[in-house]
Amino acid sequence: MYRSKRCLESCLRSLNASKLACRSTATTTRFSAARYYAQAAAAQRGPDVLAHEPPTNYRRQPQGTQGKQRVAPEDDLNGLAEKPAAEAEHAARLAEHLNGLFPSLKFPPELAHRILTHSSHVSAKYGSNSSFSFTGRRVLECYLNLFLTASQALKPSHDLNTIAEHTLNANLLGEQIGSRWGYNKAIQWTPAVSRSQLETTKNPEALIRRIGLYKVQGDAVAATLGGIYFQFGGSVAHKVFHTQILPHLLVKGGLPEVFHEEALALAKQMGGSDASLPHAESPSSPSTSS
Repeated sequence: MYRSKRCLESCLRSLNASKLACRSTATTTRFSAARYYAQAAAAQRGPDVLAHEPPTNYRRQPQGTQGKQRVAPEDDLNGLAEKPAAEAEHAARLAEHLNGLFPSLKFPPELAHRILTHSSHVSAKYGSNSSFSFTGRRVLECYLNLFLTASQALKPSHDLNTIAEHTLNANLLGEQIGSRWGYNKAIQWTPAVSRSQLETTKNPEALIRRIGLYKVQGDAVAATLGGIYFQFGGSVAHKVFHTQILPHLLVKGGLPEVFHEEALALAKQMGGSDASLPHAESPSSPSTSS
């Protein structure tokens, strides 16, 4: 109950922050795509018109590709270049949160912003965790399947897809890992619920599940592993999975009990929850990666 109350307080803070931000940026956020097409039309009328247009958030497309595909700023880590000072400072605080979780790693603020910003938040115009969450889920599934197929406890009757579906369920990841990592206080997101409901609810746990906090946290957990894989490499991500993620999924509804002993033994072999993470051999550079 205490943890549920803290989660609700975090939701209230997110809701208030989002409303304040929306007062000055709602129009920009709502019509970013329309502005893009307006600028394209203005370009046909001459450079004198473009001189009075606000700068676009989209990268110029190669010649011959106009009209086929546009690349949003969240597709790279350079979207924060135009970020206001206050947003940049907050991104630095998000990086501090991740650096505290993984002391031997150093997360760039741009990457931390991408990992801990949900697409529902107004700051998502500078990049959200959607793509990293997709990548991270593929990495989670890969490492879990590698573990299962090498396990001596695996039997022909086991369905790997079903095991992965239950073990890596977004709500389970959010409740067991996201809450442990303090993501209820760190994630930037906008709860789909009114302030009065948050303040007056008599069943915080039920409300938290209904508004999808654990799902949002679970997506951020996947995005974290995706970001680690992207920035620091597969060996680091693999160790994080076995020492800081899988051992906390040995719960009812998670990894089947028959695999628990091997999962714990492997985590201990890798150094346990206090294991130092290896340094990436060739970390990706946010300024050059797309």
